[in-house]
Amino acid sequence: MGLLSRDEIFKVNDAAHEDVPVPEWGGTVRVKALNGKERMTYEGSLWEQRSKGRPKLRTDFANATLVQMTVVDEDGKLLFSRHDIELLSTKSAAALDRVVEVARRLAGLSDEDIEEAVGDFDEGPDGPSSTD
Repeated sequence: MGLLSRDEIFKVNDAAHEDVPVPEWGGTVRVKALNGKERMTYEGSLWEQRSKGRPKLRTDFANATLVQMTVVDEDGKLLFSRHDIELLSTKSAAALDRVVEVARRLAGLSDEDIEEAVGDFDEGPDGPSSTD
């Protein structure tokens, strides 16, 4: 396999999706893979900038946010808006986890990635810091 050119890379449709049965919701949803920009937006949503000190990790709506960003209709349009995130967070945790597991896999987002991101902020020149 030879080296790819710029044009060859941009011609490739590398958008993936997977249909996920969600029995708690009585059907199936389509989960799309995040592109690079969307993944950065998602990862950024996990942090709250504080007026002083380092950003604080926020996981209260992490799963609902990922569901909002990845569940699409047959045409690939998002089913949920950002305004739906809080309401999505009230849905079955098992259902959310099922969708999130696929969304994370499709995005190449592992537990190690999140732990590494947390470590980048928790470890400073003075050693570990509090997330308060």
